[in-house]
Amino acid sequence: EAGITIGFNAPKFLNDHMIDFLIPKDYRIRPILGSYIRHYPTKHFYLEYGLSFSGEGGAYSKRKTKLNYLRNQFSFGYTAVPYRKNVFYFGGTYNVNVLLNAKSKDDLNHTSENIGEYFRQFYQGVGIAIGLKKQINQSDYVRFDLSTQLYSSNLNVAEFHKSRQLLLPSMQLGYSRILK
Repeated sequence: EAGITIGFNAPKFLNDHMIDFLIPKDYRIRPILGSYIRHYPTKHFYLEYGLSFSGEGGAYSKRKTKLNYLRNQFSFGYTAVPYRKNVFYFGGTYNVNVLLNAKSKDDLNHTSENIGEYFRQFYQGVGIAIGLKKQINQSDYVRFDLSTQLYSSNLNVAEFHKSRQLLLPSMQLGYSRILK
């Protein structure tokens, strides 16, 4: 099965302590666009590889950070019988992401700067995903995915400061075709 997806992430930074997720931040919506290929080694289990552009970053009051990544996502999951009219699936994901660019925009001072040197070029993370796909003809499906990602590696290069990111939610709509 091969397909394309379009959707959005709602990224939040975690700096140094878990309690940081509770500090009010501006709500962000960032795009995600990608493609994937899924293989069913058994009737109910699948392996999937996806490659996508993932807009991420965080926001504090009037300062926004835009981090754009090339996401390499590997998934393993369970699905109801994969070739029915309505198919529910869930699984785990592992990502290896490559930083494309990083910018900071300060709305108070009306300034923007490239901050790529402060972030790691590669980072990894894990997540969970659930989805539903609906058959639209014999070999074509539309799908809806809801996932969350928590990145386990530090995003920044500072040794004294830890930054992680939570993408919650990450929602995607997609189209796929069964390849035989």
